[in-house]
Amino acid sequence: MVQQQRLAISIPNITNRMPSMSSAGVSTPGSVSSTTSSTYNASLTTSMDSPAAEVNSADIGLFVETPLLELSANTRLQLSQLLNCRKILRSEDGYERDWRGVAELAEVRSLCNSSNDDPMRTVLREWCSHRPQTATFARLQQFLGIIDRWDVSDDIYENMGES
Repeated sequence: MVQQQRLAISIPNITNRMPSMSSAGVSTPGSVSSTTSSTYNASLTTSMDSPAAEVNSADIGLFVETPLLELSANTRLQLSQLLNCRKILRSEDGYERDWRGVAELAEVRSLCNSSNDDPMRTVLREWCSHRPQTATFARLQQFLGIIDRWDVSDDIYENMGES
């Protein structure tokens, strides 16, 4: 729960800055429950108890609009280390909780395969080249929330401040 609150502080009003998942044409493996949507929207509320509440709002705006092409090599490496390992259990919405879930949400799954040494690097490259309009840090954070990888979201957000 604390991780979700930190993400909420990190990206306030993310739904106002980006098209909704349905209008962006993101398909779901099953029907998205209203419970999941409301849980996700509830996680976007802020809490002043969170240590991330100290983040400068100007910095947040820059992070939200940052294209994935601008991620540092260190952040890309961290994403690969955390998401290349295949997870067995799926998210509540039925997405795989590793690079495959991000690839599916970014609509580049057909361009990526698991035989690659670094599938997450391939996901980022294909996402940036085939769907640059959605290849932003904010969208990546949103997708990490959907696949229930708040740990990765928190880790890369901390790293973004160092980039």
